[in-house]
Formats: sequence, C-alpha cells, structure tokens
Amino acid sequence: MKKQLLAVIVMLLPLVLYSTGASASVVEQLHETFASGATFTGQVTFTDAFDNILAVNGTLTGSSFGPSPDRITWVWWTASETNGSGVYSNFLMDGTGTSSSNYLTYQQFIEINWSAAPLKLVNTGPITYLPNSINYSDQMTSYAFSSVPLPGALLLFGPGLAGLALVRRRSKK
Repeated sequence: MKKQLLAVIVMLLPLVLYSTGASASVVEQLHETFASGATFTGQVTFTDAFDNILAVNGTLTGSSFGPSPDRITWVWWTASETNGSGVYSNFLMDGTGTSSSNYLTYQQFIEINWSAAPLKLVNTGPITYLPNSINYSDQMTSYAFSSVPLPGALLLFGPGLAGLALVRRRSKK
C-alpha cells in the first residue's frame, strides 16, 4: 500500500510543481545581424500570445551608434504597438542611466517588428520608420530564434521519470 501511495505521489508531483510554477511568458534566444555587421544576441521574453515583449537581456556588438559591446536590457513601453494586422512592434534599448524625470536615457535602440503566429521578424509594421534596425538606419539582414528551456520544465523531467520507473517496476512484480 505504501509503495502504491509513493508511486501516486511521485507521479502527481510534476503536475503540482508545474501548476504552481506556471508562467504567462515565453523566453526566446534571438540572434540578429545587421547590414553594418553589428550583431545582437540575447534573451527576449514574450507574453504567451507573443503580442508583447516583457523583458530583454542581451548584447549589441559592432554598432557605430554607441559603445560596443553594449547591454540591451530595457523594453520601451509595456505594450507593443500594432496596426491590427497581427504585426507587433517595440524597442529594445540600452538604458544607460536615469534622468531626473525617472526616464532612462539611451544611446542606441533596436526596433523590432514581429508576427505572433508563427513567431518571426517581419519588415512591415505599424511604424513607418525602417523596421528591424538599429536607430532607424542599420537594417537587420538576418535573424534566428531558438527556444530557451525553462528551469521548471527541466525540474519536472526527473520526478516524471522516477514515477514511470516506479510504475514499470511495480508492473513487473
């Protein structure tokens, strides 16, 4: 009886952990290359629906607009702009300090336009400036997204395997 109870607990543990650690965001690794040879590499956190960017943490190297390498850690606004076509836009910025009015100052920014389904960068959007560029002038030439595994998902894998092993061991007896 104790072994059955233990097997049930081990099998339910991942579900409990997953439900308490659920998040409404998706972290993607983004690598962009620009016409000048500048590159941005970093993690971009989107909402579940990919209709907004919640956070960014990356490095811009080789840009002629400011220091290189430069930390890009600030998302302009908390809501992305859209024109109703399913294309979203926001700015990833290098917040270099604060001013007296509590707004971060910046030297360079990356405009990013994307579509949510499937997630991809697009060169049209709600903003009339040059999309997917550094400071409206250094056009992006290529990009790649890759998913970042969440630590919680990796933690769930172990107890799930342990539960399967107990069930299999139990069924062999």
